[in-house]
Amino acid sequence: MRAELRSLYVNFRADLIKNNISFPDASAPYLLNPTAAYATANFRVLFCGQEPQGWSWSAENCKDIPAYGTWPYSDICSYDDFLKYSDSIDALMEGYKRFDNATHQPRNRTSPFNRAFRRVRNICGPGIMVGNACRLAYRNHSGTSYLKAPKLLRNKFDPYQSKLFIDELNILRPDAIMFFTSSGYDDLLWFGVPELVLTPLKDGESQDHMGVFTSPYLPCPIYRTYHPAYLQRIGKWEWIDYICDLVMASQKV
Repeated sequence: MRAELRSLYVNFRADLIKNNISFPDASAPYLLNPTAAYATANFRVLFCGQEPQGWSWSAENCKDIPAYGTWPYSDICSYDDFLKYSDSIDALMEGYKRFDNATHQPRNRTSPFNRAFRRVRNICGPGIMVGNACRLAYRNHSGTSYLKAPKLLRNKFDPYQSKLFIDELNILRPDAIMFFTSSGYDDLLWFGVPELVLTPLKDGESQDHMGVFTSPYLPCPIYRTYHPAYLQRIGKWEWIDYICDLVMASQKV
């Protein structure tokens, strides 16, 4: 599975270079690296957030967190670095492995997103890994958000990241996909998945609050609700359990 993903990322990077797809001020892309627990699980969940926040890997970063050990790759701190350095794919896949959902970062480990991840893992089992709706983060004077990047840049890059997501699913073969995002990120799915349908998931709640995407081109439904930080803010943390219960019940049918 890892080898298949690496080959996919090699082609992804080559296409970006070939077609001169630039993205100034963007982070390095978020590349996945499945754990053995995910690869061998009988039931697999892909747990997706909105976008990486300042995703970068370097010798300096690893020096700050001793558990990461030494860094044998080039420093990959931006989208430009990803295209420039030939070892960037191995570097970013290794970075995903070392990060391990903030295991070695106590402050990040207690964030709503990582607490939600552990909650889903406790209910659905160890075959779970993290992804993101957006492959890149974008930083400007108003903060970090891919959705605030210039539309011209997004329009050029989005076809590549949408295709990458579908190709990853064909390799990862999840049994359930959970999106913890605002509806503002839905366009990435509408753009990349043919014959996509969105329906409400819970009586009395709109599909924008809690919905399920289905398509014959998806390996399984995508359950989508708000980012865990917002669920916590509005007092709807139990929606995480609600989605997990639906997912687990569907496996018993």
